[in-house]
Amino acid sequence: MHSDAHSGTISRILAASLLTVALSPAPALTQEQLVVLSRTGSQATLVDPNTQEVLVRLPAGSSSSELALSPDGRFAYVPNQSGQTSVTDPGTVTVLDLVGHRVETVYQPEGYRGLRDVTVGANGRRMWLASEADSGIVELDAATGTVLMMWKTGAARSHRVVVTPDLRKLYVANAGSDSVTVINRQTVVAKRIPAGLHPEDLDVAPNGRAIWVANRGDHTVSVIHARKDKLVASLPSGGQEPVRVRFRPDGYEVWVANHGSNNVAIFDRYKQELIDTVELEAGPWDILFSPDGRRAFVSAPDRNLVYVIDVDTREVTESFYAGPNPASLAWVSNGQQSRGLNAR
Repeated sequence: MHSDAHSGTISRILAASLLTVALSPAPALTQEQLVVLSRTGSQATLVDPNTQEVLVRLPAGSSSSELALSPDGRFAYVPNQSGQTSVTDPGTVTVLDLVGHRVETVYQPEGYRGLRDVTVGANGRRMWLASEADSGIVELDAATGTVLMMWKTGAARSHRVVVTPDLRKLYVANAGSDSVTVINRQTVVAKRIPAGLHPEDLDVAPNGRAIWVANRGDHTVSVIHARKDKLVASLPSGGQEPVRVRFRPDGYEVWVANHGSNNVAIFDRYKQELIDTVELEAGPWDILFSPDGRRAFVSAPDRNLVYVIDVDTREVTESFYAGPNPASLAWVSNGQQSRGLNAR
């Protein structure tokens, strides 16, 4: 494994005349909020998940499709590719204050390009950015934007990243190398694990013992044993072009968004078997569970809708418009965040 002392100068573009060096504490949110990130228009929309009322829209920077929240639910971090050519343009991270409803600041990890994904640790102190162009993961101080480390994956198009609950390991989906790189932050050792064709997404189980990978190119999901860091199963995804995979909050089920066949496939996590399928009118993208696990919110960018699914009955109960081309979803409730497991 190779570490890079490329900490450089971190540029802060201060917004709304706010002069902050570090992100400061804030009062808790007073209501539940669903955060919907739109790729078209590069905006984040805060929605009441119970009434579907749009509360506010915030600018999220250019070429953005993913976001992660701080553990207290106050801040959203949105990586920006900064243009159409992710290989040459420098990347930035727009920091949104979800309480003050404003752009707090913009981090610019100078020299790193093609920033596609972001995840935040459970303690809120670190964030990790997947840099496709630089084939690695950029580790930042979440409060200041200072670059702390560059973790090389040794693979092409490293564009999705998750961190284990204990913060010891990073798992990275390498779409251009048909593999997953596991990085041990303690031993500074990296290992590549074979996956399916074009791994598009991955998620780690709530107990940290398994990683499931959605392989868009061959319509499969890969299952990785986290302790052994070994591929233990490869399963049909239950549809076509799986683009997202999410563990239910209790860890017993895994839901897979099959964008090419307009359905969400539901797997028994332990038996590794397909147990149900929810058909939709349009291709699903992201999946977000409410903290109580009773509802699943599914973005459908081709229809500009977010579907709501009753987890117990597997039925679509409603859909609503929250902005054009909705992609990534997150949940904030009384100062607590929910984004899969680790506030991706």
